[in-house]
Amino acid sequence: MISTLANNLPLLTTVMAYAFFFLVTALFGLWVYLKSSRKTSHVMFLLMCLSVGVYQIIHVMGVTVIDSSASTDILRTSYFGLFFVVFGIHWIAATVDREREHRMTVIVAYVAGAALAAFYALFPGAFLADSTPKLYFPNYYSAGPYLWLLPVFFTLGFLAIMRMLLHSYRVAEVAHRNRIAYYIAAMVVSYPLGSLGFFLAYGIEFDPIWSALWGFFIAPLAYGILRYDIMDIKAAARKALAYTAFVAGTGLFILGTNVGERFLAHAYPAIPGWAVPLGSSLAIVLFAGFVWERMRDIESLKYEFINVVTHKFRTPLTRIKWASEIIKRHAQKDEDQKMAVSEIENANEHLVVLTDMLINLRRASESAFQYEFESLDVCSVVSQAVKNMKRHMDDKKMHFSLSCPETPALASIDKRRMLFALQIIVENAIAYTPAGGAISIGVSNDSASAYVAIKDTGIGIAKEDMPRLFSKFWRSKEAKAIDTEGMGIGLFMAKSIIERHNGEVSAESEGLGKGAAFTVKLPLASRE
Repeated sequence: MISTLANNLPLLTTVMAYAFFFLVTALFGLWVYLKSSRKTSHVMFLLMCLSVGVYQIIHVMGVTVIDSSASTDILRTSYFGLFFVVFGIHWIAATVDREREHRMTVIVAYVAGAALAAFYALFPGAFLADSTPKLYFPNYYSAGPYLWLLPVFFTLGFLAIMRMLLHSYRVAEVAHRNRIAYYIAAMVVSYPLGSLGFFLAYGIEFDPIWSALWGFFIAPLAYGILRYDIMDIKAAARKALAYTAFVAGTGLFILGTNVGERFLAHAYPAIPGWAVPLGSSLAIVLFAGFVWERMRDIESLKYEFINVVTHKFRTPLTRIKWASEIIKRHAQKDEDQKMAVSEIENANEHLVVLTDMLINLRRASESAFQYEFESLDVCSVVSQAVKNMKRHMDDKKMHFSLSCPETPALASIDKRRMLFALQIIVENAIAYTPAGGAISIGVSNDSASAYVAIKDTGIGIAKEDMPRLFSKFWRSKEAKAIDTEGMGIGLFMAKSIIERHNGEVSAESEGLGKGAAFTVKLPLASRE
């Protein structure tokens, strides 16, 4: 193989290009996955990158082998690349927070992809004929009678992805539209590039080296995923391009020195044999160190920001608490003053819990948050949340009802955080229900779980908004029209807290103007 590459510059260039883009694909796939291995979108992105990477390895091995039989056997496993489409569809569905809406599309993609892969595995001759020399390749793909199914599958997959992205673009907010437009551009570039290799397989003499650029879009796309929440998409694109260029330069240098080691040994016999490998290793170490330091800088900046904000909150919150306690001692007889002080205390406690959550985020990952669980009556916690919001319901002259089971439903609860989560949901019901409307809360339980059902007669929720209801920093246009100061983080935080209790929260609505119903499900505490 080395001698083949030494005498074939176009083939050497092709191998180096594919090797470089394999490095880029693997690097960014792992980077995204390690940033949040529990997110479906990140897992799917990694699998998508792995499918591209496996195809790249198979391709390079198959087209550089001189023996036709060996090349044929290798290239007939390249159908593995079709899973790029399958995982890509699932990734897009998860990334735009519409997995439920596109569930059938995802299922069809998996079934069709598995069926096509099985067909090619069982009947390899239907996929590819025997490899033959083409252009500068010792051996290259030769189309079998059913190879055409693969480009058809790719085309249908591309259309499915574009349909999902365009639909999401139409209903998304402006900021999210920028990200989706970025995804659309990446897909529009990658799929045509990836299809260029089919021409030569059908005997059309078109140099397929450009298909190596198929994996190029992974780098800026991955960077956009990781950085989207905290920077403008254009800035992300610029930085992604800069990082990609740096990776390109470093990768090409490393690959070039490795491939050129034998040539240098012949051309410059005075150079010690260990010098070139040592230089390559040093370049890898320096590059890895640079990436590590950049990632440390990003994390340090993020946590330093949270650190400053939370500590700035601490002092005024403590002063508010002291002041409210002093006022309360001198306002024992005036009910209005006592009510006002209670409002101050409640608002203060609300901010304290929020601040504590930010501090916990700074100190550790979400899985390490310190929750203080105790066995509590769910209805008592709900009653406290309602009591804290009673003044707001009275101001809007709302009708309210609360029903609890005769036997207390005990659950293992961190009272402060669960109170915070329930209060967010009740507060939302109050905010988005017109004056004179009604809110009803019912607590019930079965043998395994406790349920809190919060129903209102408010503005309701549009069907297309349901999948994004608990997303971070998202608000419907109807909600923005009523409450212009909201940030779209309340329900996201409530969901996070409830899930830390091994619970679930869901929402239902028959549509706009028809109210909404939120249900919180919590596992009952052990009675041992």
